[in-house]
Amino acid sequence: MGFSYQLIDWFWYEPMNNPKADLTKPAAHVDIPGLVAYARERNVHLLLWIDSHDLDRQGFDKVFTQVADWGFAGVKIDFMNSDSQETVRWYADVLAAAAKHKLLVDLHGAYKPTGLARTWPNYITQEGVLGNEYNKIPWLADSCTPLHTITLPFTRGLLGPMDFTPGGFLNRTKTDFKVTEPAQVVGTRARQLAETVVYFSPLLCLCDHPDNYRGQPGVEFFRGLPTVWDETVVLSAEVAQHVVIARRAGTRWYLAAMNGDAPLTLTVPLSFLGAGDWKLRAFADTQASAVTPTELAETSSTVRADGTLTLTLAPAGGYAATLTPASAP
Repeated sequence: MGFSYQLIDWFWYEPMNNPKADLTKPAAHVDIPGLVAYARERNVHLLLWIDSHDLDRQGFDKVFTQVADWGFAGVKIDFMNSDSQETVRWYADVLAAAAKHKLLVDLHGAYKPTGLARTWPNYITQEGVLGNEYNKIPWLADSCTPLHTITLPFTRGLLGPMDFTPGGFLNRTKTDFKVTEPAQVVGTRARQLAETVVYFSPLLCLCDHPDNYRGQPGVEFFRGLPTVWDETVVLSAEVAQHVVIARRAGTRWYLAAMNGDAPLTLTVPLSFLGAGDWKLRAFADTQASAVTPTELAETSSTVRADGTLTLTLAPAGGYAATLTPASAP
């Protein structure tokens, strides 16, 4: 798929969140040098998940020295779960220590962004949002609703990078949704594609299991998907109702739309495009998507800047497309 990074998630060391934890020694079933070598051969950079309590106990420099020596590109630090004055200072301290070892940092279990990216170039993203992973938690699973996810671009999304973990392919209606692992998600397949463009995060973490992506309709949208953008245009938006965003990376535009619980038809102007013909590759809801949210239509066409697109979104639906100059190879 052309992904540049892969996370080694929890259970690579044991026990976790425990005074006996040793972040310099992987569990017996995990071959860290082998994983790093395998990834390097494929030009993939590895990230390592770490429980913040274990990191505190062993010390930043000791742990980050080992992580860097192993060959990791960065760390995903979890379970801070506080926005106290002490935690705010801790964020600065951990970012400084990681920077010394040239490690990027994803702050999970974090509070909302407060501008850390302006100071620390190795800060890449943070959670601070109720995202798709909460669909695995029985007492919180009814919180990640279409109303919640369509409101985020107007609230949490304005504050900074948002590690929402979009891209779920176990798409369900509200009535069919169940708590499972991997997590099911409410809404259509096209909506999950759209979230990867609407929600900004320089480190985009897809939420699903690889087996749920292989050979599935829509997965090709992820191939080569940028995570940073040269230009962003909001084409239409209404709080808690819908959003349509176009983002450009190089010469290619990505167009994404999401709505709430009600079906919606929108006419979108293409005036943000440059002159000439553009190749449109679209992933859209179908008439069946309201009942079978995994249903997806992939189409190709040629469009121009003086034209419009009509988007028909299912309940909790979406639309995602790429637009490439027709003259491009």
